[in-house]
Amino acid sequence: MSKPGPVETDKSWGIVPIRLQAGAALFLLIQHKAGHWGFPKGHPHAGELPLNTALRELREETGIDDCRVADEFVFSEQYHTHKRGRDLLKSVHYFPALVPHRTVHIDRDEIIDSIWLSLDPALERLTYANSREVLLQVQRALPEILDAIEEPPS
Repeated sequence: MSKPGPVETDKSWGIVPIRLQAGAALFLLIQHKAGHWGFPKGHPHAGELPLNTALRELREETGIDDCRVADEFVFSEQYHTHKRGRDLLKSVHYFPALVPHRTVHIDRDEIIDSIWLSLDPALERLTYANSREVLLQVQRALPEILDAIEEPPS
């Protein structure tokens, strides 16, 4: 029996987009090319800071470049995956961000679809339990997140 090799680590950064509509929070979910539903995220470029990575990925995947980030809050998910013959321990760290408009222009090379949903439908749509837990943590912290962000005009 062979011993398993060392597990490599992989980090990504993303945004949990939040929009307020009639006082209720809506969350933007995207359907990745692989088919699963989650949040905008991706890998950093060389020397790129985490928040810059998250904002770039949000812009590239959704066309959203107008948002207010509560960068003192970070919500994380971690899971094991297998990619190109390697075992990876993947960590994804998300910043919550308030988005003042509903317009989304998805990058069809990376994203299949997007949708703004309230909490319960978003929890049903998210593919992975780790992502659902991130969303629940964001929802629980939402009053503090909104206090930390100066709400932009709609």
